[in-house]
Amino acid sequence: MRIQSLSGRYLVNNDLRLDGNLFTILRFVLASAVIFSHGFVLTGQANNDPTRTIFSYPFSTFAVILFFALSGLLVTGGLVRKGITVFIKARAFRLLPGLLVMLLTTVALGFGFSSDDLGHYLREPSIYKYLFRNALLIGKYYSVESVFNDVTLKNVVNGSLWTIRREVLCYGLLAVLRATGLLQNRTALLIVLVVGIIVDCSIPIEVAESYGPLRHLILAFFTGVIAYLYREKIYLSWPLAALFVVVALATKRGELGTQLVAFSFIYLMLVTSILVPDAIKKVSSRLPDYSYGLYIYGFPAQQAIIQSGLGVSPYPNMFFSIAISLMFAAISWHLVEHPALRWARR
Repeated sequence: MRIQSLSGRYLVNNDLRLDGNLFTILRFVLASAVIFSHGFVLTGQANNDPTRTIFSYPFSTFAVILFFALSGLLVTGGLVRKGITVFIKARAFRLLPGLLVMLLTTVALGFGFSSDDLGHYLREPSIYKYLFRNALLIGKYYSVESVFNDVTLKNVVNGSLWTIRREVLCYGLLAVLRATGLLQNRTALLIVLVVGIIVDCSIPIEVAESYGPLRHLILAFFTGVIAYLYREKIYLSWPLAALFVVVALATKRGELGTQLVAFSFIYLMLVTSILVPDAIKKVSSRLPDYSYGLYIYGFPAQQAIIQSGLGVSPYPNMFFSIAISLMFAAISWHLVEHPALRWARR
């Protein structure tokens, strides 16, 4: 029986088209939210972040969770329709070109913030560890010795890269589900997701913390996957979204509360992106997608701003960093990311 009692409507396939939603603007907002939270962390004022009182953790973590949910929603359709080979190629050409250029750019510009002369800088082993581990999507190494010596997170060039390998892991798990035929069984996947949430909320906190945020990101990504598979059954309603958010924020204690907050805002994200007026959605569809560039250049821009003495407090740091990283994001989109995507489609 279809719900009709609250103002709203069911999600339809056209809502997931480029001109059917606000996803481009939303991704930009989420990338900016990461810079917002990092403005407090990197200037040594993490406890002054106002979003911590709302979500119990930095909004950057929450923004990444929404990123993963949106990613799961959007990439599943392409995998279902076009198969694994096209899916892998599309994901590789979306992530790697911009990432590789960013790695080389940060190493080149990092010399300007290094305490070494050029000869010693180029012989520094950590440069090549930073380059190759992240280029190969191994991750777990985001620093260059001698760079950013006078900041709170000393020598860390790009801490935001911790999510990249986790996103690739989610892509790999999704491809395995497609290869084994499980992706076509949405009921089984829904059961697995629910069981995963129950298990995650049941295990002792000291055990859960050993996995870090990985479990939250995987659950968010596959929430997006399930949302795509059950898309025709998702009812979009402003009153429902408001109710879910209020209830979740009022009962946010513990792991279950954290999951409820995440799910309520994922639903709010869908409602906001799809039920806005068509004119706004058309504007969003015509905008270049600077979100990836803003995300991968934001952290090094913030570190550079602090090192230079221009933004040693949160809000000036955010202002200057968004301006600088937006410039690099525009260059990355127009000269690297978008051409790579066009080439991949051909």
